[in-house]
Amino acid sequence: MSAIDEPAAAVLAANRAFYEAFAALDIEAMAALWCRDGDALCVHPGWPPLRGWDAIRASWAGIFEGTERMEFVLAAEAVTIASDGEAAHVDLIENITSVNGERTTGGAIGARNGFVRRDGRWLLTSHVAVPD
Repeated sequence: MSAIDEPAAAVLAANRAFYEAFAALDIEAMAALWCRDGDALCVHPGWPPLRGWDAIRASWAGIFEGTERMEFVLAAEAVTIASDGEAAHVDLIENITSVNGERTTGGAIGARNGFVRRDGRWLLTSHVAVPD
């Protein structure tokens, strides 16, 4: 793997860890992936923007509590790394299926996940998802 590929692979791994925590409905795994900076941003489809880790954590906890099962198939993942190598984002399509009791919903969601490198780890600074 070339030096150019290594940062992109690390960002993709962090992005996949986000979706693994999401699918597992695991708030502690999710919490381990987010940067605690006050600038953190999360926009769930149809929701107003949430800023700061406390509001973002509360949103994930509510989603997880109200969901029985979540499945993702990710498509069209594209990584962009800032010229300084300290920030990146992944644009992708989330093909999502959510199960809540007898109700199953799903669809394609366009998303951009922003990351910042801290102490050698890529941490989420934003998740913005809108219906595709």
